[in-house]
Amino acid sequence: MNKILKVSLWLIVGIIILGALTVGYVVYTFNSDKYKSIITQAVYAQTGRKLHINGEISVSLFPRLGIKVNAVSLDNPQGFDQKSMLEAKSAQMSLNLISLLRGHYDFGKLVLKDAQIEFITNQNGQENWQFHPNKKRASTQSSFSKGGHLSTIKKAGKNGKNGKVEKIKKAQSTLSDYSGLTVSGIEIDHSKFEWLNEQENKRFSLSDVSVDSSGIGFNHAFPLAVSFRVLNTRPAIAADLKAKADIKINEKDSIYQLHGLTISGNLERSTALLKKPLPFHMLGQGVWNAKKQQLVLDKVNVDLADLHALFSLNASQLFQTPVYRGMVALNDQNISELVSYFRIRHQDGMFKKIDVTMPYEFSSKYLKLPRVDVTIDQSHLKGSLNWADFDRPEYNYNLAVNKL
Repeated sequence: MNKILKVSLWLIVGIIILGALTVGYVVYTFNSDKYKSIITQAVYAQTGRKLHINGEISVSLFPRLGIKVNAVSLDNPQGFDQKSMLEAKSAQMSLNLISLLRGHYDFGKLVLKDAQIEFITNQNGQENWQFHPNKKRASTQSSFSKGGHLSTIKKAGKNGKNGKVEKIKKAQSTLSDYSGLTVSGIEIDHSKFEWLNEQENKRFSLSDVSVDSSGIGFNHAFPLAVSFRVLNTRPAIAADLKAKADIKINEKDSIYQLHGLTISGNLERSTALLKKPLPFHMLGQGVWNAKKQQLVLDKVNVDLADLHALFSLNASQLFQTPVYRGMVALNDQNISELVSYFRIRHQDGMFKKIDVTMPYEFSSKYLKLPRVDVTIDQSHLKGSLNWADFDRPEYNYNLAVNKL
């Protein structure tokens, strides 16, 4: 019995030593230039864009197969003055080999450091986030070409035409099925996202972006926490924000459900009347449709200083010419503290009671208030307002005031 135990122990030690030597050999003989070429060709085949890796590539094999690339950039397509869509100091990811053998894609944390990503609509209406795979390159550079799904397709010819078609469909189904994909987390630090519409001469910017998430997958909701600084032109907005929500992804339709959405921060600039940072807190539910560029928020509770409001929002064409529609409702609110954040002259005792019911529609060009119903203390304002063009001073209104 002791002899068997000794042999087993020596066998285990030998396996560990052999494994360590294998890992050491692979790492020692790793050719970064070779893998740079493989990675850049794969990205070009899938996106039609050139990926540049100007830094070193490092790998790890235990406990996960991991790769880290430094100083990377992704080119814009032709027709854009800006050379790069993405630049990053480093990017890294890993993959669980044991899960891969079981047919499950289990990625570790995806990490992006000091990245700058710019989403652009140029003067011709072309969008740089639209990718067009290079079909010729993609068809000859599949990582499954040896012993994998493509070899299954080749062998299918023995079963005749119908068998071949069935095998191809099965292979395509396997490749496009994301149900077995999980990512342990996403981490983005000190990054910047910008949206530039050259047709509208508008820029929307998120700086100091940090993202933290875990347990990402397509079959369940997962938590996401984000912090960033917002800078926007037309209208001018500056704010520091923190947001968190549980997200569920419909990958097929590019729809993201936001449960328990919470946004808090300080609004520093939204109008010339604002004289100091305005704290706010928002809680609600939402849906983001990436294909339609549409954000829908329903029954959202908002706190601005001492003001509590309920509103809804339907924002469309967010990356082109955004249009915002919804409803704002306030019931018997005292907003005297809120007024102190603005350059508004008023007498003591005013703004003790506010009631508002007001549907709205606005963009960077116009404002429509089809039904205004506002009570401020003893005064009652009712009617409608239509400002068709912010660049022109004319606007139409039909307002009646009682007990001013």
